Amino acid sequence: MTGAVLPPGTDTVVRYEDVTFQEVDGQRTVTIQGLPERAGHNVHARAADRHQGDLLVPAGTRLGPAEIAVAATIGAATVLVTRLARLAIVSTGDELVDVAEQPLPHQIRRSNAAMLQAAAQAAGATTEAFHFIDDQDVLRQGLPQLLREFDAVVLSGGVSKGQADFLPGVLRELGVEQIFHEVEQRPGKPFWFGQQPGGAVVFALPGNPVSTFVNYYRYVQPWLRACQSPEMPPLLPQ
Repeated sequence: MTGAVLPPGTDTVVRYEDVTFQEVDGQRTVTIQGLPERAGHNVHARAADRHQGDLLVPAGTRLGPAEIAVAATIGAATVLVTRLARLAIVSTGDELVDVAEQPLPHQIRRSNAAMLQAAAQAAGATTEAFHFIDDQDVLRQGLPQLLREFDAVVLSGGVSKGQADFLPGVLRELGVEQIFHEVEQRPGKPFWFGQQPGGAVVFALPGNPVSTFVNYYRYVQPWLRACQSPEMPPLLPQ
């Protein structure tokens, strides 16, 4: 039967379902429906898939069901991987309400946070969502914990030149090094980027929904892909 090891001295397999056995008056006959066309028929030879020393899964491959099966097949019980990046998704603004709430005329729902969470999770990250109102003291109190506990903090809103755009100043107060503020593009010009020394990376995206969307895919997602590659150093000490 298929799936078994060949007996010594044999080189071809006829499938069990292609064989009919009959016994008449003590005589047994075997009828084969279609003789094999060649030696080696229905035989999967050793090393037919790959040879010893062949590369099976390149470094940097995201492990899915097929890759896990390959690892199990060759006895790779332990494999070196990078862990999923941990992202804090932060919406800011007094005018924002929860997605399940009915907004008043001056309010809007927190759609940017939902989009960023979905996009980051699709890219392989784990996420947790937060919301801060436009208040400097609230930002000073809430952001330090996120900077300590997450690999990256992705903020939406509060980075332009409005009277309530406090994020750039507060982030600098908290010791986050500003690498740049504003990029030559539309939409998304007010984008702010920085990093806490030895800690979290900070992406502060403009709050306009299209700007948030564009800047996520232009800047945040490439960072996610790069930092989850085995060639990159660990995100943070385990």
